[in-house]
Amino acid sequence: MFSKINVPLFVILIIIFFMTYFTKNNYKNVDLIMSDVLKEPVQKEVLNKNLIKFRKDSFEYELTPLYDYEISGLVVHLMDYRWFSLSKIDNAIPMDVGLIWGTNVKNKIYQNKSVTFTQDCRFLYIRWSGKLAVNMDEISNNHLVVNKSELEKIMKTLSVGDQITIKGKLVNLKAKYAGQSSDIGTRNVELHSSIARDDREGGACEIIYLEHLEILKKGNIISYYLFPYSFYGIVIMVIFNIIRFFMSFNSFYPEKIN
Repeated sequence: MFSKINVPLFVILIIIFFMTYFTKNNYKNVDLIMSDVLKEPVQKEVLNKNLIKFRKDSFEYELTPLYDYEISGLVVHLMDYRWFSLSKIDNAIPMDVGLIWGTNVKNKIYQNKSVTFTQDCRFLYIRWSGKLAVNMDEISNNHLVVNKSELEKIMKTLSVGDQITIKGKLVNLKAKYAGQSSDIGTRNVELHSSIARDDREGGACEIIYLEHLEILKKGNIISYYLFPYSFYGIVIMVIFNIIRFFMSFNSFYPEKIN
């Protein structure tokens, strides 16, 4: 029975894997927009101006709160520094989230075929061709500073196409190396957050000390779940067939009986 479905099942899993690889992070498929994503970010005077201090991976962090901040938007790109990084401070700033909101979402400029978003070296880039009413004041690259395991768990579930709400504080950040090594990634770092939405280029990114992260609506939810399951299915089938091969191989060479 298994031999009859073995190859077809494997082929189906391979097809699902490659299809969902390209569709799980496709923001252009998003049509149903949550009302919060159409609103402008809310920036208020911070009430508690005490420095936020914590230690992580041999660095001592000192955050200066600037404003309480809340933003909702459509995730158009993610850069996860937990997978590849040259600096240990990336463990405290593990993700950059590229968001659009307001008229950019209402007019669905993100669905234009020429629109592309990319991230590199802590910058978010948008490119398009032709005449398109892109509001550059409604696009932001958000550096998330995280010091709570429960928020890191939610962060791990984020994917492009999600509609999310971020709450926290805009902060200036100082990271001082407190270890003994002079290895790469141990230099002291000082970063300053943007406090306006209309600035550009270097210094235009929001540095947010994360206090709340909510996924308002998951994007491409079927592909999001099918992708890992198809991968696990492929791995299990490969292992099972290797075991099955060696078991059948050994059956051709029975032990010699004297």
